[in-house]
Amino acid sequence: MALEGLAGELAAVLEGRGLRVQSCDSEPTGEPPAPVRLRRNVCYVVLAVCLNEQDEVLLIQEAKRECHGSWYLPAGRMEPGETIVEALQREVKEEAGLHCEPLTLLSVEERGPSWIRFVFLARPTGGVLKTSKEADAESLQAGWYPRTSLPTPLRAHDILHLMELAAQYCKQARHPLVLPQELPCSLVCQRLVATFTSAHHRLWL
Repeated sequence: MALEGLAGELAAVLEGRGLRVQSCDSEPTGEPPAPVRLRRNVCYVVLAVCLNEQDEVLLIQEAKRECHGSWYLPAGRMEPGETIVEALQREVKEEAGLHCEPLTLLSVEERGPSWIRFVFLARPTGGVLKTSKEADAESLQAGWYPRTSLPTPLRAHDILHLMELAAQYCKQARHPLVLPQELPCSLVCQRLVATFTSAHHRLWL
C-alpha cells in the first residue's frame, strides 16, 4: 500500500500536478508568515539563452549605470502578476527586440530563499533585433555572437557556464523538456530535488 502511495505521488509530480503541502520543517510560530511579495521580500529572475542555427548566442548590451556598455544574456526580474514564462518573454522583447518561445528550463539557481533565477533555453520566433538607434533604459542594443568570440566586456562571467549548458543540451538533452507549472500553494516551501541515474534507466524529479 505504501508503495502504491509513493507511486501515485511520483506520478503526480511527473505530470505537473504537484503534491499537497501538509507540513514543513520550519513551521512559523506566533505571527502568520508574511506573504511573498515580488520586488519586496523576494526576487525571481528570469534569464534566456537563445542559440541560432549558426551556434551564435543572443546577447544584449547593458544600459544600467552600474554596468553600462557591458554585455550579458537577456535577463531581468519577474513582475507582480506575471507568470515565469511571461516574464521571460517580456524581458527578451524589451532588451533584444525579439519574441521568443521558451523550450526548457536549463537550471534553477538560488542565493538564499529570497533570490531565485530561472534559466531557460529559448528560441526566437519573430521581432526585430534591437539596434543602437533603439537604445533605451532597458538596453543599448542586441546582437548574435559566436560562443567562442563574445564581445567585451561581459557584465559577469556566470553566463559562460549557462551558454555551455545550453549548447550541450542542444547536442544531447540530459533531461526532458520541462517548463514551469503554475500551481496553487498556500505556503512557499522548498523540497529536496533528487536525480537518480543508472546505465539503463534515468529518472528526473
